[in-house]
Amino acid sequence: MFDTQELTQLNSRKAELVAESDTLRRALLQDCAKLRPAVSWVEGGASFIRRTRPFYLAAAPLLGIWAARRGRPLAGWWRKLSLGWRLWRTAAAVWRNLPSDKT
Repeated sequence: MFDTQELTQLNSRKAELVAESDTLRRALLQDCAKLRPAVSWVEGGASFIRRTRPFYLAAAPLLGIWAARRGRPLAGWWRKLSLGWRLWRTAAAVWRNLPSDKT
């Protein structure tokens, strides 16, 4: 199928690609390690939300009743809250999927 020269060339190209991949992987891990302290506040915020969840569960119905009784639309406020929640979930998912330093 392949002659010896082609096989040698393919093996050398494979070795080059593997070496390049290892270099890029190390660079990516270093970048993630530099980024981790900059976004460490996300974990702190997530733990705060988990600790205060019972308060939110009790406050949500009260806030709904209050908003309904006021009689004015809160669409702008709701859009901002919804966008913030989606951004929070995305940031938390990215943080959880970052590779750890323990390699």
